[in-house]
Amino acid sequence: MSLERRREIATFCLKKDILIVEDSTYSGLYFKSPPPPSLYSINHGLGVLRMGTFSKTIATGLRLGWMQGEESAIEAMCKTRADMGNAPFIQSAVAEFIRSGEFENHVRQMRLLYGNQCSALSDSLEEYCGDYLKFERSGGGFFLWPMAVEGDSMPLTRAAAEEGLIFPDGSLFYQDSSMHNNNVRMAFSGNSAEKLAEVGPRLKAAFERVLD
Repeated sequence: MSLERRREIATFCLKKDILIVEDSTYSGLYFKSPPPPSLYSINHGLGVLRMGTFSKTIATGLRLGWMQGEESAIEAMCKTRADMGNAPFIQSAVAEFIRSGEFENHVRQMRLLYGNQCSALSDSLEEYCGDYLKFERSGGGFFLWPMAVEGDSMPLTRAAAEEGLIFPDGSLFYQDSSMHNNNVRMAFSGNSAEKLAEVGPRLKAAFERVLD
């Protein structure tokens, strides 16, 4: 989302007293240029609850998150449940990891790792599936969202599974699935660059089976 659009939303919601819940799960995992300022920072914390998770930046199985907001909002949530069921030891360990400065070093390493993996998948798709797919190279996060030039994505996901590729139909992630029945979501975060380089030729074979 552009900075101009963020400012419009932040200003409108502040005037109308609408609470914004801002998901910043992937905001730190950019590859080159950082994203525009958060809605939380634009509104100086007023009327915004900003939240994220350490499961994307530290470890997948680490079910521990964080939240920023006005003091009154945080206090109200803490009265409901202070730890959300997480072990205090885990929370203390992560807090110390952040205080030590090693967390920022770790995130920088993750940006390089995921950036290389994103490039490997993007290069492979462009080389082998350029006639079948349209997509933009991701600037961060874990996923690419390719769109099939023709055909429905459901038969494609089944044919891809036969080629050893498992990824979900992109329509599952939209409220109106009928408008996005040619999208797929492909994760590059869980495989090496060498493995991701194999995706293009395998997916090309799946396309040929579906379309021919």
